[in-house]
Amino acid sequence: MVYSNFNKITKQWWGATHFRIGSRNQPRPNKGFKLTQLDSIGKTVEYFRWWKRLRRGNIANAINSIKNDENNIVKSGDIEKLERGEIKMPKENLSIIYKYLGINIRQKEKRRYI
Repeated sequence: MVYSNFNKITKQWWGATHFRIGSRNQPRPNKGFKLTQLDSIGKTVEYFRWWKRLRRGNIANAINSIKNDENNIVKSGDIEKLERGEIKMPKENLSIIYKYLGINIRQKEKRRYI
């Protein structure tokens, strides 16, 4: 039987420390990210788009495929303007973007003490 060192090498690389999650100051979408950490909605969309390695055109296509409105077609330039803060998008489009990027925008409910 032939033994190889491949398993030892992969254990070193894929060990527990390799996947360690950073501190709360590093905004990551999979570990309790707060929307208040970024300045605006556009910066939030840009951050999550880069995090998931998506192009602006993919987000525009997602909005257009769900909306099915031929009069108001969203282009990648509109997403770029949103990220820069030059335009404001309707809440319908923003909710589609948030859903597509996996951003949870609901505020936590305050506890009520009775």
